[in-house]
Amino acid sequence: MITTSTSFVKTVIKSLLPKPIYNFFRERRKQYSEKLYFNQNFTRVKCGNYEIEVPENHLLVRLSKSQPYRDLCLGISTKYISTKYPNGTIIDIGANVGDTAAIIATYSRNKLILIEGSDYFFDILVRNTAQISNEIITKKVLMSDGTNVIGSFSHWGGTASFKEDSDGEIQRKTERLVDIADINTCFIKTDTDGYDFKILTDSLEWLASRRPAIFFENQIINIQDLECSN
Repeated sequence: MITTSTSFVKTVIKSLLPKPIYNFFRERRKQYSEKLYFNQNFTRVKCGNYEIEVPENHLLVRLSKSQPYRDLCLGISTKYISTKYPNGTIIDIGANVGDTAAIIATYSRNKLILIEGSDYFFDILVRNTAQISNEIITKKVLMSDGTNVIGSFSHWGGTASFKEDSDGEIQRKTERLVDIADINTCFIKTDTDGYDFKILTDSLEWLASRRPAIFFENQIINIQDLECSN
């Protein structure tokens, strides 16, 4: 039996269709997929001491049942860091719907800077964190190394990743960690599905001087990620 991968099929179709036509259908397909994602209903899940609102097909719904202690290590880590630095700031890059913020706030009363680039998830994040009594700053920005990028967000499961595309129409100015953090930053969590190495390596000098605790997604899916990780 001969099997054909999805990526191979896309490559063949792209080579056969004129570029404008291919881009048109690709964009329409993406818009339809995003519309379905945005129109899903909501449910609620328990994260630490808080109950938060999440899309019904969000990965958290399944994980809260199958892996209820999945992020406990993050909460306990912030507990001990904030005990040592009670006036320290905790930064959550890729805050999503506020699930990590809820876990952190269960164990720490420290100031939180919550960063999310997706318009969709950011609105949910703001609603969910309204119940948290910590001092909170929310920022809707795309984090990287400060450069301009062209592309768009793709949403699926429980995440949103920014896909760079030279044919895209949306250009965004990314923000740098060193410009977002304050002088009291003691803990940084970053999970951005593709930009974590750029975020950290761009601010290595600052990280070396401030020496905050770091919890990051170690994801290498292509040669660019591997190069950044070195």
